[in-house]
Amino acid sequence: MLDMRSFIVILFICFAFASNLLAQDIVTLRSGEEIPCKVIELTPDMVKYKQLSNLDGPLISIYKKEVFMIKYENGSKEVFQSSEPTDPKPADPKPIEAKPSTDQPATVTYSRLGYNREPRDHGLHNLIKLNLTSWLNGDYPLYWERRLGDHISGELSLGLTYRDLLYAGEIFDINSTYQDRDPRFGFSTRIGFHYYPSKYSMALEDWYFGPEIHLRQYNSLLSACGTTSLAVPAKEYRRLIDFRLTGGYVVHIADNVIVDWYGALGIRMRDEFRAECDYTGPVVIVTQPLHVTDMVPVVALGVKIGFGF
Repeated sequence: MLDMRSFIVILFICFAFASNLLAQDIVTLRSGEEIPCKVIELTPDMVKYKQLSNLDGPLISIYKKEVFMIKYENGSKEVFQSSEPTDPKPADPKPIEAKPSTDQPATVTYSRLGYNREPRDHGLHNLIKLNLTSWLNGDYPLYWERRLGDHISGELSLGLTYRDLLYAGEIFDINSTYQDRDPRFGFSTRIGFHYYPSKYSMALEDWYFGPEIHLRQYNSLLSACGTTSLAVPAKEYRRLIDFRLTGGYVVHIADNVIVDWYGALGIRMRDEFRAECDYTGPVVIVTQPLHVTDMVPVVALGVKIGFGF
């Protein structure tokens, strides 16, 4: 059995051990992690402490913006206000060892700073654009693209059409030997939505893709059959409706000047209404107009240039 002296010694050791466990500070990080320690110093930017298991060891520093609360050994608490970091996004902590000096123990600073690209935003909400390649199709539109969200925009265009230079048919072949057709102004319009997926840029910059509907109508008049001019020219038209998926890349060559490279794949609905000359009789006449409709695949490429505001 223990005598009274041994019992008192053991009781004193247990009391000292318990007091040592209670005599500790607790640093709670914003990540939820709790660090039992002895807080040594608070600076405007750092919290400096020592580990309980090694109070004679190095002084450890951690950025104050990473700390949610400090609970001191006397029961008092200190809560730190949350603020948005002005530095890049924190990454995994990497210890940076400082050179030891003769005046103080070596200091180990845990840095949670990492590299993160900041999102680019030129502050533009509207783009006015011209198409540098659509004139080959006889289409002369003016585009307006409007930012609808951080990564979404809508695009609208209105324009005039006049003789499709790339059309291979003979409807608008002005140089036809047997039939003379005079092109007339038509119209074009389109509406589409663009999604900009990059997390490093806002809408109206970088890669995008989205759906688009494009309508064009070309008008003409059949004015002569061979050498015989028609007293009443026959009206004709060719209407194209494209349903397509468009993708492209918007690059800023200046703060408010952009170049938009784009391509598209989809389906085209064609609707053609034309007159035909009849040379079988003694008098040249215009027969019943021919109405043709069909659907074909479509591929488009082009480039636009514009300015933003």
